[in-house]
Amino acid sequence: MILREQIQMIKSFADEKNITIVSPDTIVFGQVYGDKDMISQVVVNLLSNAIKYTPAGGTVSVQTEMDEAAGSGA
Repeated sequence: MILREQIQMIKSFADEKNITIVSPDTIVFGQVYGDKDMISQVVVNLLSNAIKYTPAGGTVSVQTEMDEAAGSGA
């Protein structure tokens, strides 16, 4: 949910540069123990930097995965 919320929040910034944000329809959800606000800030920083340094008309791709062997999300 955090990732999807932050993508929606940053979308207007990407739209200004005609940058497409590509993310899977289903984003892997796992239970993560941590500070929601800090994780949200990290996601926003990563997305902002990706958009800032992507040439106009480019694409930013967001991917998630689950490492079932380790029992954690990546």
